[in-house]
Amino acid sequence: NVTAAKFAIAASSFEKARSYIDAGMNLLEPQHWEKQYSLCLQLHEMSASVSYMHGDVRNMSIALNEIMDNVKSFEDGLRSSSLLVKLLASSAQYKEAMSNCLAVLSNLGEEISTDVSLPIVRSELSVIQTTLANISVEQVQRLPRMTDKSKLNAMQFLSMLCMYSLISKPMLLPLFSCRMVRMTIEYGFCDASIVGLSTAAFGLFTFTDDILLGYRIGKVCDSLIDESPNRHALRSRLCRELDCSLKVTVEPNRTVVPLFIDRYNSAMMTGDVESAMLC
Repeated sequence: NVTAAKFAIAASSFEKARSYIDAGMNLLEPQHWEKQYSLCLQLHEMSASVSYMHGDVRNMSIALNEIMDNVKSFEDGLRSSSLLVKLLASSAQYKEAMSNCLAVLSNLGEEISTDVSLPIVRSELSVIQTTLANISVEQVQRLPRMTDKSKLNAMQFLSMLCMYSLISKPMLLPLFSCRMVRMTIEYGFCDASIVGLSTAAFGLFTFTDDILLGYRIGKVCDSLIDESPNRHALRSRLCRELDCSLKVTVEPNRTVVPLFIDRYNSAMMTGDVESAMLC
């Protein structure tokens, strides 16, 4: 049932996934968290994830509470921590969502100060301007893949911080995106690196007058997205940063407007209702 649910989720068939997950839970033994820990964790994580895609806050909360009560380690709880952040954000509790992300990042060894001012933002972006002045797709592709699990997890939580700071405290966005760019250069490339580069481009567009560099970085990100197996999730996730700001400003409207339907469809295919509403 776990394998069938995974295939159903990958095929965006979330109703079928729910039926497989429920069937799997009904087959669990008594005292299943002690006897079938790994299986229980997978089933409850998938249950919370599918509930989120359906907007079923009640069942999502039940699944997450069950995980939190039984998880054995910080690492085992990272997936549920990310889902809890999404649950908080879905209820417009952005401050709490961001606090949870920052706490997880601290445990992962990534301390980030949220004391921010315009001079600090411009100083961060000045470094990015120098670092990415000659960026190209080939340059990024030559980077090694990021393999450090701790850094990969940190990049995922930084990606969520970028999303929610854009809504609740935009001045923090360059701090998070610049950290992601530095981690990519130091530890290697991953899909979340595209989020970091895209939000850094958006930061240049918003807080400096270097719109053309921001646009060029955005075009590099477009090419990287096209080559990613997770292209649908990335296209919808980065619609605001790339399409609604940089492209709308630089490109003719007739070429940009049709993109929003495509981004909406990509979001719905991946169950990303949050991004679909913003496309």
